[in-house]
Amino acid sequence: MNKVSISNLELCSMMLLFLTGSTIVVGLNFSAHEDSVLAVAIEIVFGIILFYYYLLVVKRSGWKEFVPLLELGFGSLLSKVIGLVFGFYFLYIAARVINDFAFFTTQILFRNSPIWVAAIPFLLVVGYCVMLGIESIARSAFIITFTFLVILFILWSFCLSYGH
Repeated sequence: MNKVSISNLELCSMMLLFLTGSTIVVGLNFSAHEDSVLAVAIEIVFGIILFYYYLLVVKRSGWKEFVPLLELGFGSLLSKVIGLVFGFYFLYIAARVINDFAFFTTQILFRNSPIWVAAIPFLLVVGYCVMLGIESIARSAFIITFTFLVILFILWSFCLSYGH
């Protein structure tokens, strides 16, 4: 297994992009109304707690991967079933997010285009990132987060300078 080196800023960038990922297209928790910022803050806290709990379990097991960790707790057969269910679940979530982005792109940006025109480039980019590994994903997440924050700052500056 290769040693992966990710800085704290890169990890925070990945977490921030993960939290804001499909929210741009799908929207925040609409039932929270004015308290949606509070809902996101609670999400972040629970996510960080869950992340550090998983990190603690992985450290104590000698840095084993997910399915071998499940084998320690559930046995060989059940751990493979749980691992397979997790794999299909995350594949389903990824397909939903890609479909949401492709739908948004074809309905808002490129009207009257088939969904596959937007979905195929998204899938190619994701496949290329998976081929490069987690370190390159973390480094590109840092760059994207920096760009995202600069654009956000520029938009806020325009809004404040032109008033209501």
